[in-house]
Amino acid sequence: MFRRNNQDTDLWVMNPSDPKTDHILTRLTGGGWEPQDWSPDDKKILLMEGISVNETYLWLVDTWTGEKTELTPRKTETQAAYGSARFSKDGKAVYVTTDKDSEFQRLAHIDFATGKMKVATTDLSWDVDEFQQSWDSKWIA
Repeated sequence: MFRRNNQDTDLWVMNPSDPKTDHILTRLTGGGWEPQDWSPDDKKILLMEGISVNETYLWLVDTWTGEKTELTPRKTETQAAYGSARFSKDGKAVYVTTDKDSEFQRLAHIDFATGKMKVATTDLSWDVDEFQQSWDSKWIA
């Protein structure tokens, strides 16, 4: 939303039953920012920064302080695109589609404790566009 200066997109939050509670959570530079998901404990927001169709980054935003932490690093040899990012049901990781190290968007899991990404769909020769976790977290469709 461009309310602050008509050029930057900021992250705002509010209680939907009381619109007067709206307030800026964190100031962002430029456009291309999209909230993806709330953590199960409501302490973090998963935020995507879109630079281009081939380059996106994921951030974690603290819902109390507005502090944002880089989840997918910028300083890599090749660009990567991320999409459809969602917290795991336990809130300890993120599931995401990505073309990192691949020609195709694959389903991956990024663990917060280790920072490591594990690809779940390694041998596909097509894109994973969307996914959904089951309520008990035992399955992903």
